Amino acid sequence: MIDQKKKPFAPLKAEPVKYSETQIKAAKWGHYLLMALLLVVISFSIVNIVWPHLFWHHFDFVDYPLHSIMEALGAIAAILVAFMPLQVLFGKYRPSYVLLSTGFLVMGLLDLFHSFHKMSHGFVFTHSLALLAGGFFFALFVFPWKINADQLKKYLMPVAGIITILLALFISLNRELFPEMVHGGVFTAMAKNINLAAGLFFFISAVKLIAIYIKEKNLGVLILVFVAVSSAIAGYTFQYSEAWSDSWWLWHIIRLIAFIAVLSYML
Repeated sequence: MIDQKKKPFAPLKAEPVKYSETQIKAAKWGHYLLMALLLVVISFSIVNIVWPHLFWHHFDFVDYPLHSIMEALGAIAAILVAFMPLQVLFGKYRPSYVLLSTGFLVMGLLDLFHSFHKMSHGFVFTHSLALLAGGFFFALFVFPWKINADQLKKYLMPVAGIITILLALFISLNRELFPEMVHGGVFTAMAKNINLAAGLFFFISAVKLIAIYIKEKNLGVLILVFVAVSSAIAGYTFQYSEAWSDSWWLWHIIRLIAFIAVLSYML
């Protein structure tokens, strides 16, 4: 018998994914539509500050159930995004993505507790703290961290999640210990300053994310830009709004759209 030598198996090479022209066109339109939406949100926010109520008359609309539903939906979306791999949005993996995930987590948890509160002590404080904590972790993403990803993921999110839940429970059970932050429907200086700081944090992260998008042209990154920009606008325009006013509802709606957009893309 002829001794046939076995040939070693050649390693399988992953073939590049091929997209149809329809898929490519749809992706391009996705970029254009989201950039247009971003420009509209930014332009509208500026116009609404310079010429308030140009598009409609000022109104107040008090509806606790609707507010709770909107906050809860946004919070649940943020929490779900926190436990999903963010490389889906970026197209590749980096250790610092865990900072964005932690930002989504703490923001979602605090806003979820906030959704069950009624206007009183701790109501505005819980939401303001959610925006500030989320913006803080988003801003940390800007720095070139040299970190052990596995160790960071193992401890950062669980520790941050537990601390956030304990803090939210403490606020809920001891609301009289925390400032009301609203007097006569107008937000206090403390409330405005916390939200302004949160807006600054998100703005810093937005600059970094925009730079990544310009370089990589990734739709997932553009959606994150939308989250960062909308949250920055919510933090900055907070000082020009009043509880239950039209502008107050407006930034609730914009942030809810942003969170649902991220979750929908990742699903």
